[in-house]
Amino acid sequence: MPFIDLNKQPTLNVAPGCRLRTPHGENLMLSYVEMEESAEIPLHDHPHEQGGIVLSAPCV
Repeated sequence: MPFIDLNKQPTLNVAPGCRLRTPHGENLMLSYVEMEESAEIPLHDHPHEQGGIVLSAPCV
């Protein structure tokens, strides 16, 4: 997989307050998700495995 500039990936608005960029190759998709504090992503599924890492979250 070549270097991917995340800033050049198109942004999808998948739900209110949720923005998603998904660079992908033949066998792997990465999701970079930005969510507003009260946003929710509806329950859904995918035919492939996925994983995620939280880069930052508001302090409670």
